[in-house]
Amino acid sequence: LNHSGRILNRFSKDLQTIDEELPLMMHETVLMGLMTIGAIVLIAVVNYVSLIPAAIAIVMLYYLRKFYLATSRNLKRIEATTRSPILGYINATIQGLSTIRAFNAQQVVLNEFNYHQDLNSSASYMFISTSRAFGYWTDLS
Repeated sequence: LNHSGRILNRFSKDLQTIDEELPLMMHETVLMGLMTIGAIVLIAVVNYVSLIPAAIAIVMLYYLRKFYLATSRNLKRIEATTRSPILGYINATIQGLSTIRAFNAQQVVLNEFNYHQDLNSSASYMFISTSRAFGYWTDLS
């Protein structure tokens, strides 16, 4: 049985990905693909012996990418798992707002929300840090 936080989480993340991330990623993929093809053609024309180190670098980047994708998938799953309680908690808070105010429990609700938000921020920070580290290592290669 899915609670409302999970359902809201799924729809909001899917729409965010389609609206914001997909066009940017498609643009970057086409741009990087064309730049890579241009660099390989230029290397082949100028000095074909340089294709050997380039091939080694491509193989290394492929395995680094493979490792990163597995890690990234797991971190995204953890981030989504920690986002669901936040959305569910917001829903429950809005529905029980009069009860919370009647018992003067605003601080308790705020502390619980901060706990959920801290967990989600930690997972999100880990995902962003991993992505930046991968970008750093690919730039060095």
